Amino acid sequence: MNRARVAQKLVQIGACLRELDPVSRLPHAEFRSSAPHYRLAERDVQLVVDSAVAVLERVLHSQIRRGRLTLTASPVAFKGVVTLVGLAGEVEGRVIFDMDRETALKIASAMNGESLQEFSPMAQDCLQELASMMIGNAVTALNDEGFRFHLTPPTLFLGEKMTVVPQPLETLVIALGTKMGDVVMNVALRTT
Repeated sequence: MNRARVAQKLVQIGACLRELDPVSRLPHAEFRSSAPHYRLAERDVQLVVDSAVAVLERVLHSQIRRGRLTLTASPVAFKGVVTLVGLAGEVEGRVIFDMDRETALKIASAMNGESLQEFSPMAQDCLQELASMMIGNAVTALNDEGFRFHLTPPTLFLGEKMTVVPQPLETLVIALGTKMGDVVMNVALRTT
């Protein structure tokens, strides 16, 4: 797929924002940076968020509440447990899943089928696998449409008062409410 086609494909997030978060009705109809090569299509964002929600509902056996969508210049402050999945290829960027320690351990315990009280290698593997699953379906669907990119292995960060200074990209942020606590999703993508 050529760059013009990719750029054309990645346009207009405004409708997606209204569809995913009808309460906020962000006044700006499109999600775009000042860089002309960066466009994120509403349907593509929808795929990423829907994929994450579907996986969380399947893994946790409960309905997920979608919080208010916000648009920031960079990812929001981190709660202590962060899983980062990078995308590389015609579309590059990152998807970050952020949660507090208690939520992360509850989710890892549910995935593992037993109570996990610390961030053992098993708990870490569960959270990394969850991130891969949440973004994987969306990547497959976008690859089927002609985009050529792949995921980097998930990276787990643990720590208090953690600061990650990634390359600045406009970031869509949405909290996904689970019965175990919130998982905050940061989506930042651009064409190469």
